[in-house]
Amino acid sequence: MPPQPAIPTPPRRPLPPSPAVLHRLRRSYGNSSPPPPPPDGCTSMIEQISIAAQGGGIMLRDSFHPPAPPSLLLTVQGGTTADVSIRLRQLSEASPSPSPVPVRRETEEEPLVRSAVELQELLSEKATHCWSAIAPSSFHVRGANYLRDGVKVAAPLLSQCLAVELFRAKQAVPNVAGRAGSPLASLAQRCDVPLKTIFVVVIIIPTGRWAVHIAMYFGVYASIDTVAPAAATLLDRFLSADDAFRNQRFKVFTKLAKGPLPARLATPQRPALSGRSVPHHYHVAPGYVEVDMDVSRDPTAARALKILKPVSKILVVDVGFILEGREDDELPEMVFGAARLLHLNISDAKVPLLEGEEEVRTSSRRSFG
Repeated sequence: MPPQPAIPTPPRRPLPPSPAVLHRLRRSYGNSSPPPPPPDGCTSMIEQISIAAQGGGIMLRDSFHPPAPPSLLLTVQGGTTADVSIRLRQLSEASPSPSPVPVRRETEEEPLVRSAVELQELLSEKATHCWSAIAPSSFHVRGANYLRDGVKVAAPLLSQCLAVELFRAKQAVPNVAGRAGSPLASLAQRCDVPLKTIFVVVIIIPTGRWAVHIAMYFGVYASIDTVAPAAATLLDRFLSADDAFRNQRFKVFTKLAKGPLPARLATPQRPALSGRSVPHHYHVAPGYVEVDMDVSRDPTAARALKILKPVSKILVVDVGFILEGREDDELPEMVFGAARLLHLNISDAKVPLLEGEEEVRTSSRRSFG
């Protein structure tokens, strides 16, 4: 019997995205308005998003935005599809910063005054132990009619991350922004638009002998009063209210853009009113408001920290801070601060001591009561 001709093997096609992936993609476009019209011949989300396997990873090509360069490759554990969509839009912009409002750069003629414990802003794709600004629109907040339709929308761009400090001290440092040597006085010079106030969030992470502080400084644009009067109203109420009101309104978003699977599972995926479970201290002064939070005091956060601290050097974390609107005149919400923290090494050897602190051998830290 003559040999049978070989049957050609059809080329392998990439698997369609799972329902969970499609859900995150839809959320990344927002639920408040219909998406742009699909290209000719595309009738479904699966057809609109092409997924190509490359080197064991997944590259997403968004039909509605310019394609990303080949270097934008995420492994399965590298990040969520919502983050991919955000980064595609960032890379398509002319400016290296996702924010259209320029941050004033340091020059020889006009050097910026920086604190001794500031982290470097992201300068290259491979940089580590640094931070970068992200567009607040990467977070979805309550829309103008949320009390009636429950719809969330992309947050407006009315704030900018201006500085991030990382330091350790023997105990929790109250009023970090108000201390001598903080970058507060120079922040207005770092943004090319007028600022209404500086919104400061300090995350305190006990490591045993030390209390590690991550202090983020966000400039809230003065245009909030006219562009987003509802958010301005809520901010004014937050500044003048008591701590009980503030604990019920201060909301935290966390999103792990890159990290191993156990770390991703340990990271909360939903916004949380952190003041309900984590002790907060508030400091309101002319020109700024500061929120200090010791995340170790929450059992859920403490369990997450045990997983995240040993691998902090390989994590990329997006954080956002919102004041929750509960009345019609407080909606739509806005993000008062958003930043990306890249590969922070929070070991004692890499975190500098705050000025005035000394090395100690005994375990000592202040606890929020």
